[in-house]
Amino acid sequence: MHCMKLKIFMICTPAVLVFPRRMSAVLQQRTLAGVSFDFQIRPALRLCDVEDIFITTRALGACPKRHTLIAMIESGELEGKLTRVGWIIFEDSLKQWLRQLMEPIAA
Repeated sequence: MHCMKLKIFMICTPAVLVFPRRMSAVLQQRTLAGVSFDFQIRPALRLCDVEDIFITTRALGACPKRHTLIAMIESGELEGKLTRVGWIIFEDSLKQWLRQLMEPIAA
């Protein structure tokens, strides 16, 4: 089951902004209405967005089950956390994990 595409600009949780993938590029191109933060904001993806990435890119063939992704977060393989809006995975952690997965095997 995929997440519903809501017309919400972004959902704020403490120290984490969760927003649709399309908004990531927009937020990187402009400042957040002139507001500066004293901490770095790490873009995060909800599990349904991560599932969509795996389905569309076919990076792993089949998409991992949701409980597998949660287990990967809990084991430290992926960086993420449980928030009020559900489980999230930090975008940079997912990219790093996929990059390591796609590296050729050294003989």
